Amino acid sequence: VTIFRNVKDLDKLMCSTIDLGRGFAGEGKIYFSIAVDSISSMLRRASVSSISSFLSNLR
Repeated sequence: VTIFRNVKDLDKLMCSTIDLGRGFAGEGKIYFSIAVDSISSMLRRASVSSISSFLSNLR
């Protein structure tokens, strides 16, 4: 389990998420899950459009 507490830089968060996914793929696993605990916490630090883009890119 990896927890990211700094959600201010969504580009860095996306890169870290992709890197973690690549690590799982290297172990032979195909799928992994992302849990967002609090969108309101993210909204305090980033714009709605950037959060929307982040969530869309996770698909």
